[in-house]
Amino acid sequence: MFKSKFSKKRNSTSSEPLTCSDSKIPTISSPTEKPKKKRKASVGSVFKGIGEALTFEKEKTAEEKAKEEQENLMVLQLFKQNLECFEKSSEPVLVCESLTGYKRMNKAKITKRDLVFAMCGEPVYKGTIKIDCWSTLKMPIDSYSTKQKRKCLIPLDIEKDGYCIECDESSIEQKTALKNMTIVDFESEFPFYKEFFYRNPNVKHYLSKEENVICSIQRFKEVSRCILRNNKGVIRCLIGKEESEKPQCYDKFFNEPKNVICLDNTPELDDALFEMENKSIITHFKFGVIYVKPNQNDENKIFTTSAKDCSPAFWKFLDLIGNKIELNGWTGYRGGLDVKSGSTGTHSYISHTHNFEIMFHVSPLIPLLQDDGQGLERKRHVGNDVVVLIFKEQSNQNDTFDPRILTSHFNSIFIVVTPDKPTIDNIHYKVTVCAKAEINSFPPYLNETGTYFHDDIFRDFILRKLINGERTAMFSPTFRLNYKKTIKEEIKNINEQFYKQDLFAVLK
Repeated sequence: MFKSKFSKKRNSTSSEPLTCSDSKIPTISSPTEKPKKKRKASVGSVFKGIGEALTFEKEKTAEEKAKEEQENLMVLQLFKQNLECFEKSSEPVLVCESLTGYKRMNKAKITKRDLVFAMCGEPVYKGTIKIDCWSTLKMPIDSYSTKQKRKCLIPLDIEKDGYCIECDESSIEQKTALKNMTIVDFESEFPFYKEFFYRNPNVKHYLSKEENVICSIQRFKEVSRCILRNNKGVIRCLIGKEESEKPQCYDKFFNEPKNVICLDNTPELDDALFEMENKSIITHFKFGVIYVKPNQNDENKIFTTSAKDCSPAFWKFLDLIGNKIELNGWTGYRGGLDVKSGSTGTHSYISHTHNFEIMFHVSPLIPLLQDDGQGLERKRHVGNDVVVLIFKEQSNQNDTFDPRILTSHFNSIFIVVTPDKPTIDNIHYKVTVCAKAEINSFPPYLNETGTYFHDDIFRDFILRKLINGERTAMFSPTFRLNYKKTIKEEIKNINEQFYKQDLFAVLK
């Protein structure tokens, strides 16, 4: 039986409510930290017989039932304290038709993984209020407006060449809850397998080498928690009693039941699936930063601009969104920069926000090679960044930045920031965002005018815009294809290592 970490920290009589934004929610261990091996699964990796394969858990004792009831009351208390998180519930990616009446969270309201984990206990799947905080939820999508846009920091004719522009709040058709998301698809970084499946003897794994599928199931009395891995990706879902009795026959999991085997949760297989999840969790980002002088529209000249030619307003802006660090001996995330010999410069800028670490590839801080009129070393780093921050200084309103002058095919999103003046006393900025058309719009959206003050609100806006831009880009066809190739190969490797097809292992 799942024992909520919340239940260990608080009791149901506590007078202090626990909410989505409550800092007193118990801290979950780091997703990269492997839990201690407290329990071992049975020695046999292959179940001998269907009856044994479908035996998931023993009958609960009276004491266990009492604890379960206590946890049920506590989870329901959490639900009542966080009703706003369940308003306008999001739809699950994979729906089991036999399960109805479940309340799910609004994807835009998911900001605390500890709250989600606390509400993922067994009792929430039954009773008068049935709560599903387990299933993967669909990503809401807003579209770019087709209305005529006002003049901005990017030439408007770029839309004809497969780009979309956001210059103010009217640029986006804001019809979903996407605008309310702090971090896009935030729960994808939660270590669900580690927290609920790892070293759990009640977990069974269904493998199909032929279909390249691995389905992990933790079965309860009325419903089962599942993690489905196939060539399309990784999806969490709930299934009912009928589906959990023969998951190999559930057509949303497998096409051919006879090729499916059921394996116990052995330490070796458990570790392999733990590592697969661990590698998919993102804890850091790297973004390019380019300084563009007034009337500068040549790529080589932009990438060969020296640090001393950058304006005081540029460095003031970088000091707002990040912190300058010395690269030599740097032990944090380095984003591909050299922290030993100084080949990529002596200093750079880093930042931290929403538990993510950021390394900026600041073009003027990366040394130029001798007789290099193209800035090749700078292009090597900035050219491999999905999102690029452009600090553009204007000579007049017609002096815009055109992303088409950059030859990198990898650069996909451009956030253009222009200061009101190039001096150290600048306190105002204009912002325009441009992205390739295959990338959906992403929050936070620009305000009514697209102008901002030099303050912490603007800092948070820029950092979240950068992060959500890259996270949204990963859903685009180009980047999604690379993701699917990686997942396919990882599942294939695990299947080849653990799939054992014999007369007893095959479920018929």
